[in-house]
Amino acid sequence: MGGLRVGQVLGSAYFEPYDSDRNLHQSAVNNEAQLLGMLARGRLGAVIGTDCQVDYELRQPRWAARIAKAAYHPPVRTELYIGLSRRRPLPDEHRLLSQALGQLQAEGWIARAAQRYQLQTP
Repeated sequence: MGGLRVGQVLGSAYFEPYDSDRNLHQSAVNNEAQLLGMLARGRLGAVIGTDCQVDYELRQPRWAARIAKAAYHPPVRTELYIGLSRRRPLPDEHRLLSQALGQLQAEGWIARAAQRYQLQTP
């Protein structure tokens, strides 16, 4: 992959040895939509991104027929979080969000959604 120009989101950390590989030609942009646009126009040879964000973008009709996702799962798992501001406490919203997420988990919705992502990987 040394000669391949790889696109990534600015300021993101992905996995080792990718993050520290100085032989790769890495190009950073602001978001996944920009990456996919550059890939579709041939300005990049490949892109790297987080499954949930890239999968979301790839569901858009403009990318679905033009870009294929490679099956690669690094051995390190990336945890995703929902953050709420400490500067503007919103106790009611925090409670509602926690309840909704708990209900989705209890109903098995989160597990089914995760399984759909795993099944989409070729």
